[in-house]
Amino acid sequence: MKIGIPRALLYYWYGSIWEKFWQDSGFTVVTSPPTNRQI
Repeated sequence: MKIGIPRALLYYWYGSIWEKFWQDSGFTVVTSPPTNRQI
């Protein structure tokens, strides 16, 4: 099963913690691509 994590403001503070948590729980973690000016 996959878990998606958006690269929002708190991702840069807590993203690695959540990624590790979900990976240790047996999930595949997918993050959104970095934001750019075209968005």
